[in-house]
Amino acid sequence: DGQTVNYLPYGAGFNCSATEGTIPPTNACGNNTPVWTTTYSAQPVAMTPAGETITVTNTLNCEIIPNPESIATLTIKKVALFKGQPITNQTFDFNLSCGNSVQQVQAGVGVPYVQTDIPVGSDCDVSELPAPVPQLCPQGQTGIWNTSYAPSEGVTIPASGATITVTNILQCTGVVTPSCPPGMFWTGNICAPNCPPLTAWDGTFCKPTCPPLTTWDGNICRPDCPPLTAWDGNFCKPTCPPLTEWDGNFCKPTCPPLTAWDGNFCKPTCPPLTTWDGNICRPDCPPLTNWNGSMCQPVCPPLTEWNGSICKPWSPFKLGDTKPDTCKAGFHLESNKCVQDRENCDTRTTKRVGSSCVCRIEGAVKINKTTCACPTGTKERDGACRRNPPPPPPKCKADERRNGNGVCVKVQVTPKCGRNEKLNRRTNLCEFVQPVCGRNQVYSKSAKACVNKEKVCQQGFKLAPNRKACWPIVKECPKGTRRIGDKCLPRIQSETCRFPNILVGGRCLKIRRPGGNGDGNPRDPKGTGGGTPRGEGGVKIPGL
Repeated sequence: DGQTVNYLPYGAGFNCSATEGTIPPTNACGNNTPVWTTTYSAQPVAMTPAGETITVTNTLNCEIIPNPESIATLTIKKVALFKGQPITNQTFDFNLSCGNSVQQVQAGVGVPYVQTDIPVGSDCDVSELPAPVPQLCPQGQTGIWNTSYAPSEGVTIPASGATITVTNILQCTGVVTPSCPPGMFWTGNICAPNCPPLTAWDGTFCKPTCPPLTTWDGNICRPDCPPLTAWDGNFCKPTCPPLTEWDGNFCKPTCPPLTAWDGNFCKPTCPPLTTWDGNICRPDCPPLTNWNGSMCQPVCPPLTEWNGSICKPWSPFKLGDTKPDTCKAGFHLESNKCVQDRENCDTRTTKRVGSSCVCRIEGAVKINKTTCACPTGTKERDGACRRNPPPPPPKCKADERRNGNGVCVKVQVTPKCGRNEKLNRRTNLCEFVQPVCGRNQVYSKSAKACVNKEKVCQQGFKLAPNRKACWPIVKECPKGTRRIGDKCLPRIQSETCRFPNILVGGRCLKIRRPGGNGDGNPRDPKGTGGGTPRGEGGVKIPGL
């Protein structure tokens, strides 16, 4: 490996090639089969005085030899019926999924599909692809396949193999088509005429076939409008919210009866020869006259005023007054002079210009002499009256998505299956699958998991507390001992003797104290008080 072999001599002009012999056996693949792949660099090579090189590359692949006991056979059997009789000479395509592998296979009536290399324990399922329908139904009726599976939810491959049967029953739907006169066809309800080219029957008459992205509206092929717009006869206009309508620029409020939109708000519709002045429908005055609030009066030249009959020189005093003690309406007395009144302007919406209040908000209109407001459907923002934004579309639910028309529609969400679960592709639900337990394990329905098998002890033994070992069954231990595991061991003092006695050699002996009798009573130094005689049954304990 990696070595270079030189062959000499070969002079210039020779064409040389290399061929490798048999490769010795190798144990690099263990129990699998080693397969060598040999490749060569470009050859033959033309020799030159400097020499040439041929490179030989060997690649080792370990092929797994399947264990015949770990694979099984899956058979897909096909049945097709029409009115109880089998349909032959037709094949059907299926998607076969086993584990993470999906392949397309084919089976026919009486010709099943057999797969022979499926590992035991694999979860397999079959789904039939759309199949052509034979023309066996009467004229006017349509044939459809009614498909069923047995078993209905796939199989787990056992060592003996498995079979999935797919049955198709051909059913005829619809009404038998009557025979129509020449030049006509049956629509399902009536015999309609065969339409000329570039037209199609719409249920009433032959309408033109419109180009793509257009629709027949009864007169022309109009464009298909984008979402949130509608055809108004000339173009696609925006679809306005309720109680509003499109005026060519924006969605204006829909005015009540006997009113009309003037660009800012809905004003009353006045009768002919009258005009709305903000309060009433006043008469339209003739030329050279103006409305004074109650009637049309002549327009007087500058520095004159109408006194009811003629235009006389203007004076701030009331008619007939010779002293400046009373002034006309709209004037007041200041320093013996009649001065025009000044309006108290609303500082938020108006500003004073001369003796009048004018709107300070762009686009606002006066609602009285001192106050301005934005028209209906608008709101003051950044110093101007601006249209109210359209309301946001409703929020879609978690299982919904908004389509191209802005409508929330339900979508199918594939659930994420947990451990020991698999997805049923027909119901789109996760279903529990019992796991394959390992050696010395068994499946527990209460724990919903694989648990270790309990050790079984032979006769004369019992299971230890750790549930892993077997202890011999020993009869009752002798007096003065207790069982620890499978042995009888002496009891400790705290378990057998009462103070002041101690355990010596499996017997409880009394403690003998210096200067007292055998029972430890210092008031009976001779040891004649009925206690144990000195040296009989008493034990001297060092340190007591």
